[in-house]
Amino acid sequence: SELDDLVTVEEVELQTIRYVTDNPVLTNPQVVRRLDGLGLGVVSLHELSATLEDVYLSIVAGNTEPSNISGQPTTNGQSLPVLESTV
Repeated sequence: SELDDLVTVEEVELQTIRYVTDNPVLTNPQVVRRLDGLGLGVVSLHELSATLEDVYLSIVAGNTEPSNISGQPTTNGQSLPVLESTV
């Protein structure tokens, strides 16, 4: 995808791109500029949090490491925010 060098794209659905980044302050403006350069204006950008159900299912599945309980990808034991961009 056109964003692979900036972020890990989790999902592309209709007008939504869901991606993971470990540095949203630096990366989000780059993603917005890249999408704009491709003619895809960004309408909104927001961080997604794990739901209580996500946490419960993670625990039931046997994933008890605190850094992974949210079900989110991790780097060096730290959860990465999952961001959703609507274009």
